[in-house]
Amino acid sequence: MKLLNVAAEDVLFSTSFYEHFQAWTHALSSSQIRALRHTATVIVLLSIDALTTLEVSIRKEHSQATRAKEAEIKKNRKDKARLKDMEKQVSEIHERLEAVEGFEEEAYTS
Repeated sequence: MKLLNVAAEDVLFSTSFYEHFQAWTHALSSSQIRALRHTATVIVLLSIDALTTLEVSIRKEHSQATRAKEAEIKKNRKDKARLKDMEKQVSEIHERLEAVEGFEEEAYTS
């Protein structure tokens, strides 16, 4: 879904955008009007597809950052400032990954 792809870096992780988006689709899915329920279903399926794609890219980024950090640890002459930055980067990526997994789980259960 283009909206989640565009909002991925800027809005998705820094605001409560997805919570509001999900509340909106949940309200649509419990509507008395059949067309709105079906539209909500399509929106949720597309958002799960976009979240899954985003999760794959974040997992790839996480594995690359982890490998780079491990390579820095194995060096004989470690740059402590660089290592600290790498650890911070890995933890930030891990937090984003957990957030996306939480969004997916919430989409499946609601």
